[in-house]
Amino acid sequence: VLLLPRELRDPSDDHQRTVLRVQLDGSSLVGSPNALPIDVLTTHLSLSERARDLSVREISRISSCRSTYNNNEKKENRSYQPSNVQLLTGDFNAEPNEAALQYLM
Repeated sequence: VLLLPRELRDPSDDHQRTVLRVQLDGSSLVGSPNALPIDVLTTHLSLSERARDLSVREISRISSCRSTYNNNEKKENRSYQPSNVQLLTGDFNAEPNEAALQYLM
């Protein structure tokens, strides 16, 4: 879970928004050993247009970044490599013609 930026001066942006990112093993989903992993991201964007614009840029940055995370169960660090196959879902609180959604397309 990653925190998205907030527009604190905007009263319609009164909740902290997040994006959840998971990577699924594509080979187990489609039954082919050559299938690519699939990144699934889900979010609930702000009612504030300015905050949505900031958030989609951050989501775009997050979706293309390598990262390291700690697997507490196994007490080891693992590396996350972004996939070429990505699916973004959620409640975008925006009309199709708004800048935030156009940026994602």
